[in-house]
Amino acid sequence: MLGLLVSTLFACAPGHLTWNGGDDVIRTAWQRRTTEVPGWVHARVFLSNGDFPCQLPAFAEPAAQQQAIVVLVAASCREDARHVLIDAWWPQAGDGLGYFPGDARAVPGDARMVTPFTRAAYVGIDEGYSDGSSSLTPGYGTTQRTYQPSLGAPGSLEVTRSDADALRGRFAFEEAHIAGDFDASTCEGEAGAPSILDQIDDWGQDPTLLCSF
Repeated sequence: MLGLLVSTLFACAPGHLTWNGGDDVIRTAWQRRTTEVPGWVHARVFLSNGDFPCQLPAFAEPAAQQQAIVVLVAASCREDARHVLIDAWWPQAGDGLGYFPGDARAVPGDARMVTPFTRAAYVGIDEGYSDGSSSLTPGYGTTQRTYQPSLGAPGSLEVTRSDADALRGRFAFEEAHIAGDFDASTCEGEAGAPSILDQIDDWGQDPTLLCSF
């Protein structure tokens, strides 16, 4: 019975993540693709073992907004939170399927680059704590974390589904000892309500900056 329950939980999640010393289901898997570099498609994938909505909360009622922020802060900064940001590029004439070698130094649009490639960033909260605040927006502190913002070789991404609505694949980046699989849905921002991917773009590569949201 326990084995069936575990199998069911893993089957319902949009992916699975392993890291050096642990594993967990992926509860958040969002993707967005753009063509900011002429001739290239760029897909950005955000994965986390925390729950993140596509759209950031924008409640008119202050108490509801504060409570929504508490949930986001906890997902980002609680002890054992794990986040992976994967960027993949491929020539626009391609279908976005297949093998993407990890290359943290590759530049899309460079005349020497003609094949797909990927890179990743990883953040893991290895030890953390709540500050015990009784306010509506309690703070979180981090005593130990692993942050690797530029992962490439040795590493790879293999995409098995690539379309406007979803990106499915599996990845491994040996330098950070992370690997996993995902089925990411499309996340686009709306006017006046930025998405979680918009927010990560503003932060650079580090989603734990939400700790000071």
